[in-house]
Amino acid sequence: MEVLLKEFEKRNIKVVFQELNFWAGLLIFSENQKRWVCLVNSLNPPSKQRWTLAHELAHFLLHPNFRYIFTDGIFFCGLNDMEWQANRLAGEMLIPKNCLQDLETIGLSKDLTEIRKKILLKSQEIGIPFQALAWWLSERGMISFKRFQKLVSKTQNDSILSQGF
Repeated sequence: MEVLLKEFEKRNIKVVFQELNFWAGLLIFSENQKRWVCLVNSLNPPSKQRWTLAHELAHFLLHPNFRYIFTDGIFFCGLNDMEWQANRLAGEMLIPKNCLQDLETIGLSKDLTEIRKKILLKSQEIGIPFQALAWWLSERGMISFKRFQKLVSKTQNDSILSQGF
């Protein structure tokens, strides 16, 4: 998380950790301060906060002239959507290709429980939410989108796995 916080500092973006009722994070341009401010939900686990920071930094890098409030609203969007773009860049920042080598054949397994375990272990190892890694594996074609949906729907009520995205 320190690396991401330094990136915000380099760009003069103020980062504030506070309780947010509905969002994991926000990136807003403060007209009063004439600078960007990133709010991160302090109630979320560190892996979620780390993903949120990467996502909001991605908004800043990809959409610097779009003076708007970026929220983490509905995650799954169209290919040209700014939220999808920010998630994609967050994935590129936080999930190096070489760290997924042990998951290259994960899509061949028919055992959803085994797939869940492998993704959970890997997500904990690299410090990102389970749902983010499952989505990234789908984006990279390592698991099908249908399988991704099953993984996420099975984890909605699982307190360990639902701490992510």
